[in-house]
Amino acid sequence: MLSTVRNSRTILRSLSKPLSSLPLYENANHLQTHVNTTGKSKKPTFEPKNTRPYKDKSIPELLRSLLVYQLCQFQPLVQHGEAILSHTRRVFGDRFTDAIVKMTFFHQFCGGEDHYQVVGKMRSLQQSGIGSILDYAAEDEGPGESTHTTAYSTNATTLNVINQPAREYDYESEELCDARVETFHHCIQTVHDAGQGKQFSAIKLTGLGNPKLLKRMADYSKQIKTTIQAHDKDAKGYLTRDEFVTAHRSLYDDKKRIDALLHRFDMNNLHESIDFIDWCSISFALDLEEPEQQTTSNASMVNIIPDIVKFTNEEIDLIHALQTRAHSVAKKASDLNVSLLIDAEQSWFQPAIDVISIGLQQTFNDVNQQQTTQQPVIFNTYQCYLKDSLDRIKEDLARSTRRGYHFGAKLVRGAYMHRERTRAAEIGYPSPIHNSFQDTNDCYNEAVDFLLKQIWKNNDLNSDIMNMHLIEVMCATHNKESIEKVIDTLEMLSLSNPPPPSSPENQQDHKKKNSFLSFAQLYGMSDDLTIPLGKNGYHVYKYLPYGKVQEVIPYMLRRAQENGDVLGKSQHERQLLLIELKERFAIF
Repeated sequence: MLSTVRNSRTILRSLSKPLSSLPLYENANHLQTHVNTTGKSKKPTFEPKNTRPYKDKSIPELLRSLLVYQLCQFQPLVQHGEAILSHTRRVFGDRFTDAIVKMTFFHQFCGGEDHYQVVGKMRSLQQSGIGSILDYAAEDEGPGESTHTTAYSTNATTLNVINQPAREYDYESEELCDARVETFHHCIQTVHDAGQGKQFSAIKLTGLGNPKLLKRMADYSKQIKTTIQAHDKDAKGYLTRDEFVTAHRSLYDDKKRIDALLHRFDMNNLHESIDFIDWCSISFALDLEEPEQQTTSNASMVNIIPDIVKFTNEEIDLIHALQTRAHSVAKKASDLNVSLLIDAEQSWFQPAIDVISIGLQQTFNDVNQQQTTQQPVIFNTYQCYLKDSLDRIKEDLARSTRRGYHFGAKLVRGAYMHRERTRAAEIGYPSPIHNSFQDTNDCYNEAVDFLLKQIWKNNDLNSDIMNMHLIEVMCATHNKESIEKVIDTLEMLSLSNPPPPSSPENQQDHKKKNSFLSFAQLYGMSDDLTIPLGKNGYHVYKYLPYGKVQEVIPYMLRRAQENGDVLGKSQHERQLLLIELKERFAIF
């Protein structure tokens, strides 16, 4: 673990070097949403014969990609990759092993090891109209790690859906969590320094605190949400002041705590609309140890929540440290005008992640307080393979309207399917995952459709942007049908942007007003989707991980497992590569 920290600091020193030797592209028009003279966005075609997505790759790059995709199909290699690498290190040494990995999987799926490699890759993508989502992708694997799939395991798992990077952190110490804040700061700084147009950085909150603590925070959040639902007489999604007092007393009748919470609600103008995010956020912010649960005042509620989570003073201090770290990273992104994606994680962490993420949105996406941009800075992520995802999107959007902050959402299908179902079966609760892939597709498409219709209803592109409540959605998907459906919905709703203004000064304002939709795919995959979108003027991004080779090997193993599990997609990639090679050499 200490070697991971040392390597991280080496990268940080590299990231702090000046960019004067790497000239920025002067024109960022390729990142603007392009439309034709009729005012409608150009509809891309994804036919490989027309687009040739790999035509800019060299022959060695094509052959490398073909080799990597072929290796992904060899399941024993993928499933036992870690053991094979360990054996190779013992026999041939680290230098040889890392060189082989770097020439294959690393170059295919990662942006580089240091500052200059990352910046070069970002600018190479920009030439094709593609932005970047930069993420330091080292995964910490501490000693004594369980090899079984449990609530806190960091063991790699096979994934069925390619959309959400399944990167995980193993908790070792608060000092290491503090070090990651510095890592995330430098990642955001790199995005700011190297990027043209709107760019993103991504983080996982399990990297900023103890996952077991996040699990307890999530349990508490679910219990509070259940309590609110039981006392929300009109099913409006929140409680009035009087309803809150009644709900709180049903759990534990502690006047000091009730008064403290009500005082905080009043300070935040939450007089008559207290939802579970408000309740949890302010509870986590208080320096009050949870009192003993009331066991006699409301027997029916005790049956609903038999044992509400009670935090110790030590846990409260750790919660505050986690929130401080998250706030520091978000503030860095806001100060540098870099959008920050907070990744979704397993369902047993997600309620706590939502509480923290939405709290950051309320602070940094505030319509009335943003100085440098009138767009969402903080984006929460929704995994649409979860049965409750669409309801959560609707609740969170309604809250953003009620509270007056911009709503930023990244939509993915999900990355923890096997683990979610396995845990549900082992513990004995209903699986939170949709029963079929088609159900997940339907949920994803319905969620995008809902948000686009809300944009159509709420956002008048000719109004004063300073007073607007904006909605921005990133469709992170490798599914061609979903992308085509999104574009069809844009046409149906006439959600097209006006032609780009002629002056560079107005182009940035134009982008601010119209950047309500973007697409994203993982770097090294689905170029046949990303490149046509970029060349036709759509906002599109590649998720670009970086780090030292040894540090990002767990990430690359997950990428290989994803490719191996989704056989159809990997076969499609290989076919496109062979088509391109055939174009180069008639003998193929």
